[in-house]
Amino acid sequence: MPRVIDWPFDTPLSEVRARVAIAVKLAAIVAGLVIVLVAAKPGYPSVHIFTGSALVLGLLLVAGLPSVDSFCARAFAVLDRISLAANLKEDIDLPREARRINLLRIAIGAVFLWRWFWLLPLALVIQHDVYSVFTALTVVLTGVCLMVGFFTPIASIVLLLGAIWSFDFCFSAATLGTHVLVMANIPLLFFSAGTALSIDARLMKSDGALGATLRGMYGLFGAPSMARSRVGRLLTAVSYGALCLYSILMHLKDPAWLSGYANVQIMSSFYLSRYPEFFQWLYETHPSFMILLSRTSIYLIMVWEFCFFGFLFFKFTRYYVLWIGVVFFVISGFILQLSYLPWVEFCLFALVFWQGWGLNVDGRRSISIFFDDRCRLCDGTMRFLSWVDLFGIVRPMGLSRSMPEIVSAGLTEDQVMYDLCGRAERSGKIYRGYDLYLELSRRLVTLTPVWPLLLFGKLIGLGPLVYRAIAARRRRIFGTCTASTITVDDFRPAHVVDIAHIPARTIWPSAFVLVYLSLFACYALGTLPFGERFWLRYPSTVRMHLASYNFGLVPINVFNKQDLGMENNFATLEGRRTGSSERVILPYLDRNGRRLAWNRSDRFYFGNSLALRRSMVDYRNYCFLDPKAHVPLFRSLLELASSEGYSAPYEITYYSIPDWDYAHMPDPAHKSFVPYKVCELTLDQDGTVQKRVEFVPVNIPRTD
Repeated sequence: MPRVIDWPFDTPLSEVRARVAIAVKLAAIVAGLVIVLVAAKPGYPSVHIFTGSALVLGLLLVAGLPSVDSFCARAFAVLDRISLAANLKEDIDLPREARRINLLRIAIGAVFLWRWFWLLPLALVIQHDVYSVFTALTVVLTGVCLMVGFFTPIASIVLLLGAIWSFDFCFSAATLGTHVLVMANIPLLFFSAGTALSIDARLMKSDGALGATLRGMYGLFGAPSMARSRVGRLLTAVSYGALCLYSILMHLKDPAWLSGYANVQIMSSFYLSRYPEFFQWLYETHPSFMILLSRTSIYLIMVWEFCFFGFLFFKFTRYYVLWIGVVFFVISGFILQLSYLPWVEFCLFALVFWQGWGLNVDGRRSISIFFDDRCRLCDGTMRFLSWVDLFGIVRPMGLSRSMPEIVSAGLTEDQVMYDLCGRAERSGKIYRGYDLYLELSRRLVTLTPVWPLLLFGKLIGLGPLVYRAIAARRRRIFGTCTASTITVDDFRPAHVVDIAHIPARTIWPSAFVLVYLSLFACYALGTLPFGERFWLRYPSTVRMHLASYNFGLVPINVFNKQDLGMENNFATLEGRRTGSSERVILPYLDRNGRRLAWNRSDRFYFGNSLALRRSMVDYRNYCFLDPKAHVPLFRSLLELASSEGYSAPYEITYYSIPDWDYAHMPDPAHKSFVPYKVCELTLDQDGTVQKRVEFVPVNIPRTD
């Protein structure tokens, strides 16, 4: 039995003193992480301090005041009833739920690291001060710990405190994707992820000092429960629903959304779309169809955004929310260019909506596999399946010990010796050989990515051919072994909480609920009509409002006039390779305004090209180099260019594309997608303008 660390709160103190001791330890963890993040000089250290102070105060109030604890317990119970009404079901056992949440924890950590893998290399070329390097190391360490599950609750708290105001802010990479990320982090933090599919889960079974430390740390946060899972997912849905509601209120002020033309602009944009030429062609050749498609999708999305949270409470509308979300994920992930937003939203939707498929609820996906248990390859195959079968779907039946089951399935010993065989528990259907592998890839979540490959192998006949060649010679190639000892217990999901005896404490979830509800009130006050005038007039209330962003409560204004107008003005950058006189376009934007390699890094997408293009939307034929707003942007580009072997002088060429005219949308002849030159600026390495040439009248203010 693993040794349980002798924490002070396990000594015979009064209940209140014991709870305060736990709260103080949790508060010390939060305060320490705040100090680390503030030491990296974020843009708004007061927001870190306020968020951390709110959590610390919530912990102490819940632990020290029975009335506050009672209020939080009642609030938690109400939220749990709401979560059940919202169809966040409880018909899955805790070990499977732990594996489901932690599988998505791995996915979230991988998406997070993937984004920063592309962002950091170019960002650190121009930001190599000690604070940026420290922040970059913190980012990588947080992502790795979250993905592999090492001190997972600590990594989740760092993500809560630092994802927006430290990580993104440091590298000028603020994006909606990060706001959705902190929403997806709420169930991980609330459930206390890390108790399955993690290094923590393995270490907690050990008897060493590190295992004891981890058991003690998880003991502070309390054991996961289905109620904590439901309430955590409910808070995520509330945050996402609030974001959608604010978004639709902004859309209702935008003529492109009200008229249904926004998607025409987005899909045909060189800057936002992956396939702009196709959608431009579709609009020019079939304008009525393109406009109908745009209007239909826009109005479906507007209903979806307005009713997102309310629709969760009814079966049919819940499916509407789910499938519109899936369509949005596919479009934003494979047609548009939105950084890591679609992949984070996929993880968030899986956290909230994935409650049945592949989880083997009530054993509905179970399949018994009959195998030659003296074949080394067959034994290895079953052990591999025990690692990838996270939800107890496979039931191993070795030939030497399961003859009655084999006979009852209608199989013979020769058939099992000839092929790996399986029987679906619900339908009784028999699968043999390659068909069994194909069926396993359909039933097991972790093998789903290889299902298309196996299906293609069956369709062309190569898969069964390779399988038969190996199966017929398996004993000769791989040898034999003693009878396999693998049993159904090796496939049954186990939960380390039961093994390590993690106590079911409620201080952390109660304090989290208290802080979330308080910051939700601050968010609502700041976003209601006249909120900016009355609530956000004081620095202290502004900090409260900004702190709510850390819980996914954020007002957004995307794909409206400011974003749709980005297509109309842009600038390219040209230079010369050191030692060459040939002028080449740098990998920033091409002459159509399409993003090139540097924009793969969010540091130069959100922090540079997006900021520059948004500053131009109020003008036609833009050609102005603002000393405060633009020169720093171009200096960072010139520094990056210099590091890649380019040298001054550099030429900035401003382009414009004719505007959309909503009054003439049915006639595609009104719209040209061909950019024209506005002006050229020649810059030194430090950004000083040497020469300026204008081709058309410039900087014409928009009146629409």
